[in-house]
Amino acid sequence: MADTEYLINKNDSTSEPRGHEPSVFDRILRPILAETVGVTLFVFVGCCSLVSGQLVNAALGHGLTIAILIMGLGEISGGHFNPAVTLGVTLAGGLPVYLAPGYFVGQILGGILGASLVRGTLPKVEYSKIGGGVHHLNKFEDVGMKTVEDVEPGWGLLIEMVLTTVLVFTVLMTAVNARTKTKLAPLAIGFAVVVDIMAGGMLTVPL
Repeated sequence: MADTEYLINKNDSTSEPRGHEPSVFDRILRPILAETVGVTLFVFVGCCSLVSGQLVNAALGHGLTIAILIMGLGEISGGHFNPAVTLGVTLAGGLPVYLAPGYFVGQILGGILGASLVRGTLPKVEYSKIGGGVHHLNKFEDVGMKTVEDVEPGWGLLIEMVLTTVLVFTVLMTAVNARTKTKLAPLAIGFAVVVDIMAGGMLTVPL
């Protein structure tokens, strides 16, 4: 797969003229910066959507945001905004291997920046209420039996692995695979994020 072929196909009307060699900035730095900006916004909006304490709000906040970001920045970087997605797309041949490390660094930096914005804008009470947006293993109480059961670390790990598989599978089949990819990929990926959070939100996220 050509180096310039990313997660979301580039529009022919905006591509470089034939014979023009893309600069290092265009090939490497701009996509990495797009990933950093995208993750920053995703983390900020996602964490803020937790404040309501409603699972539906959190799911839609994350899902709609990722769909919008892919539509807006997908032409530049492919719209991964997740190290697991970058790894999957790279292994599938949808991203040049030399770009993957830069994507990982940009995504981690974006996560730090997004979390910093959350800390700087939310009141202390609300910030503490959502635990800074950090995942945790939930507890379930049976009122009748008066017992409390924790979600075990192994359960949480398995849940996250399965839900991440759903997301990466959706990305690969709707945006990378030449036979099945579609222009509706951003919406499909956003829906995948929504259903993932609704399925695991009460088990491994701060709600």
